[in-house]
This record gives sequence, C-alpha cells and structure tokens, in this order.
Amino acid sequence: MEKRKLEKKYYGKMSATYDALRIGTPQWEQENDIVTGYLRRFSPGTSILDIPVGTGRFLDFYVEQGFTVTGLDISSDMLAHARDKAAGLSAGITLQEGSIFSIAYPANHFDVSVCIRFMDWVGERDLATALAELVRVTRVAIVVYVPAYVPFAMLGLPWPAGFGRLLRQLKMRFYKFRKRSDSVIHERAVVLRTFSELGLKIIAKQCIDETEDSERRGHERDIYLLELQSPQD
Repeated sequence: MEKRKLEKKYYGKMSATYDALRIGTPQWEQENDIVTGYLRRFSPGTSILDIPVGTGRFLDFYVEQGFTVTGLDISSDMLAHARDKAAGLSAGITLQEGSIFSIAYPANHFDVSVCIRFMDWVGERDLATALAELVRVTRVAIVVYVPAYVPFAMLGLPWPAGFGRLLRQLKMRFYKFRKRSDSVIHERAVVLRTFSELGLKIIAKQCIDETEDSERRGHERDIYLLELQSPQD
C-alpha cells in the first residue's frame, strides 16, 4: 500500500471499531501469545519502542513486566484510544505521533522494538526502509511480524495437497501483482536477505497459523525475534 494511503487507513470508524473486531479472534490471541512470550526474555527496566502502537494492545503487558515503553503511530485517532488505556496504567508510557519511516529518536535509543501488523501493508522497498529505521534506533532486539510465501520446494509437491497449496499461492501472487488487495505477502527469500543485509540474526520464528493451516495457505504469517549484530559479527 502506498504510504499516503496507509497514513489515512486507521482513522474514524476504523480506529473506533479496531479492538472490537479483533480481540478474541484466533490470530489476535496467537499474536499475543507469541509476542509476549518473546518479550518475557527481557528484564524489568527494558526500554521498548512499539510502532505502530495502534490502540495500545500490549500496554498492560509492558507495565506488568516493568518495561518503559514509547508508542508511536501515524494515526492520531488510534493514539487517542491508546491514551485512554494508558491513563489507567502506571507511569513509564510515552505515546506520540510518528512514522516508522522516520523515527524521531537517536541511534540505539531503545533496547527492543516491536512492530506487529504493519509489514503486511508495505512493499519490498518500504519493508527494508522500515526495518532499517528500527535497526537504527534499537540496541538489542526486534520483534516483527512479516507474512511470507512458503518456498515452492516446501509446498509438498507432487502430492495432491501440494498442488492445492501451489494453486492457492499462485492465486495470491496474481492478486498481488494485479493490486486487487492492499495487503502484502512478501517473498521469503527477500525477507531473509533483508534481515541479513541489516545485520539481523533470527533468534526465533513462530508461525501464527497452525502447521496444516500454513501449508494449506501456501504462506506463513510469521513473527520473528531478531537480534542486532555488530558489524564485526
């Protein structure tokens, strides 16, 4: 999705109904389990950048863990809902308008950055730009959700189920290139190459879908825990 269109997506009714339409759904709950599971590895006092913070879905968890959090979002309407949630929590939460493509903080400012439900709306170039900004402002690790095509070699061909997954993947690719859908599913090879070029090491990867579901789809909705490596690594 183009940046200008993306900036206008989560306003008005979309922001007002965002939580109600998602909380309790299988994908939402699995995302919560994976993200919070990764973040439990970090000690109290860890500084977190959550971008886009949206309506503040993880704010309760951050406070429970003793983290300090800065939440940025391009949508003032989504931030208003996040501020309502933050008002009932303890100190240590900063919420501001901001773009992931130009984060207004100095290098290495945060220990950990969290980016969920964003990379499925941007193309290859913006994926790299957004990740590069996260790398710039982060010292230790990044938690990021990136949906990607399962490589053809892993589709289970030539078995009948494999052909079904192949047809589904080709259909998704067709929609991608025809731009009938604003959502984006990335090439797995491109994602891994981008991680490598930015000096990001995969510490953990979990798929939101059940195994059989991801195979049937021909793509996976993956959440990564990435470690930042120094140039000499």
